[in-house]
Amino acid sequence: MKTFAKLFSCVFLMLMMLGFVVPSASADDFAPYYDCSGVANGNYNHPTECDQFISCSNGTAYERDCPSCQTSEGLDKCPDGKLHYNALTDKCETADIAKCHLNEQMKTSFHWNL
Repeated sequence: MKTFAKLFSCVFLMLMMLGFVVPSASADDFAPYYDCSGVANGNYNHPTECDQFISCSNGTAYERDCPSCQTSEGLDKCPDGKLHYNALTDKCETADIAKCHLNEQMKTSFHWNL
């Protein structure tokens, strides 16, 4: 049993270090402006921020932040000090890989709950 716990801890830590998204729900992260009803559980692009994403869980929306990155990596990789969410890979990555481009189409196609 101890071996399993150690293995699980190591895998979990490696996934976090690689930037895979591992959301943890809290009431403070609740995003009432986003409508997750009828939407599959999962992560979605944030309508206005590249370094955040929306996580839908059983019809409830949560706003998540991507982890910090080192600005010393270069402005093309870490322009604002945080990784950017990449919906294609479902993880937070450097800006040059995530290639987040916010536009009016994204803002209007977003599941707003007004």
